[in-house]
Parts: sequence; structure tokens; C-alpha cells
Amino acid sequence: MPVDPEMSLYDAVGGRDALLALSRAWHQRCLDDPVANHPFSHPGHPQHVERLAAYWGEALGGPADYTATMGDHAEVMRMHAGQGEHAELDARAVALFDVAMADVDIAPGARPALSAYFRAVTASMAAYPWSADHVPAELPFPHWSWDGPVDWADDREPVMAFVPRGTAVGMSDLDASPDVPTTCSLCGTELQVATIDFDPTNEPRAQLNPGEMAQTTFCPNPDCPGKADA
Repeated sequence: MPVDPEMSLYDAVGGRDALLALSRAWHQRCLDDPVANHPFSHPGHPQHVERLAAYWGEALGGPADYTATMGDHAEVMRMHAGQGEHAELDARAVALFDVAMADVDIAPGARPALSAYFRAVTASMAAYPWSADHVPAELPFPHWSWDGPVDWADDREPVMAFVPRGTAVGMSDLDASPDVPTTCSLCGTELQVATIDFDPTNEPRAQLNPGEMAQTTFCPNPDCPGKADA
């Protein structure tokens, strides 16, 4: 079913129930993966899946359930801080997110924007690898629309720098995995990779800088049915 671009991403993906299903599917995919399972195999919050779905929902234009009853963005950043650098883990988690979207039948027209959000927010979570003490006391909650970030830190506008497949962190390893799609599921075109740079003052480069750059795949075919849907 085509999605309505006038809808929020939250509504386009199916709202609370769809995001809860996606959170469960992604969590299970990570538990079952030899690279991604490490942080998920330790005891955590008993309602982690529900809290994650609420966080995504608020970011995508849904109700502010997370910040109203569960926590704030700075707290989320502190939970992910101080873990060192883990680019391979992040790249695998992103790839498994794309697979999980298919597992729970997220609307195909909404998947590219949702995937771009998850890649960007995953990159931002790596901004404080050495200590949670480096995370500011308050941070704005990151929202995301069809067109990308809305009111992210410093109000920086993203700059898209297109790079060849394999040059961004983790892509060469991920391409060897059968779970990572290399062609568009709707038209069969080979996917390309984009690096999203949130600091327009940076010189063009392919390397990912945690917290200010993220990567995403996209279909370059202008006649792809998914672009007609979105």
C-alpha cells in the first residue's frame, strides 16, 4: 500500500504497534547475531523493547511518551557512552534493522526514510565513546521527518556526500553477509551508499566521524516504485 507523504513517519510506519513489533524483531535479530549480540545478551531494563519503541515513536512524529514518562535524550546518550569505539557492531546493528523492517512488513515506501533515521541516530550514539561524563546534562530530543533531521543539535543541516560502496565504515564487511541487501527490493537496482554529514563546514570525505556523520544506502533509480510510494 502506498504511503502518504503528508503523514508523519510515525503514522506511515504503522504507529505504536508497528514500532513495537519492529523493536522486538530487531532486538531478536541482534540477540541471534554473533557480532551484535554482545550488548543485548546482558540483563537490561525489563521493558527495553517497549521503551525503545516509544523513543523511536517520539522521534518519528508520534506522541511524546518517552520524554513524558521514561527519560530524556541525554540519558539515552549516557547509556550508550563510555563503551569505546565499536564501528563493526554499529554497522551490523544497522544492517539488522533493515532486515527487521522486512520481518514485520513495514510499508516499503516508508523504509528508506526509517532506515536513514536509524543509521543517523546510531552514528550519533557513538559521539561519547570514552566516558558518560562527557555527555551534556541536557540535549534536545532528535526528531526525524521524511526529509531527514528536524532540530538536531546546533540546528545543523545535513550535507549528503555520495561515496562508492565499501568506503564507509563497516560496509566492506557487511557486504559479505547474506542478510545485508545490495540491491533494491522493489526494482532490483544496485544500492549506493551515502554519507550524511551534519556539519556543513567539513571538507568532503568518506570517513565516518561518530556523532556528526552517518551512512545510509539508497536506490539511485528515479523510476523505482518505492519513490512513487514515498
